[in-house]
Amino acid sequence: MKLEIERQVTVDSVVATFGYYLVVMDLECELNSKDFVDHAWKTAEAAAAEAEEPRNWIMFLNRHLNEVAKARALVWSLLVDSIHKARFSVIDCQADMSSLIEMPCPLLGNVNNPVQIELPSGKIGFGNMLELGDKCLQHVLTVRPGTYRVWVSRDDAQEYKHQSSLHMQTDVSQYPENDGPDWEFIFQRID
Repeated sequence: MKLEIERQVTVDSVVATFGYYLVVMDLECELNSKDFVDHAWKTAEAAAAEAEEPRNWIMFLNRHLNEVAKARALVWSLLVDSIHKARFSVIDCQADMSSLIEMPCPLLGNVNNPVQIELPSGKIGFGNMLELGDKCLQHVLTVRPGTYRVWVSRDDAQEYKHQSSLHMQTDVSQYPENDGPDWEFIFQRID
């Protein structure tokens, strides 16, 4: 999906995914820790066992992640791991974004665009959720600290193409130069 808006800054980031969950968050967010991931897994397993639905633990994990991550992290899942590109853009806080309101949002929790995220340090990180706490999230962009509206889009054709052709690959240089992005994140500061 090509979004026609004027951007102040745009950065592309390519990642080899593993663990089926990706995250965008402030690098200094308290959720950027191994404890968060471990707790999420244990909470999901316990909820599934209590509901006597052990095979549905992934549903409980998604619910837990959605609840805990509100306004602190953007989390979404994949069907298969591969290599993907995300585009991060910052737009003017006065820009008219009304044309993007109806755009479907691929994040967990059936949320609508735009979503809100707190960026207390302004350092936007992107990567695999299983890397939280390992200092492995990519620092993709630094913005002025504060609260941001974020419009998130997924290009289903690009994502499917890369899940099919780059399945289980880890060398990000294999991502075709002129492809993508698979996902786009447009940040607008709330004054």
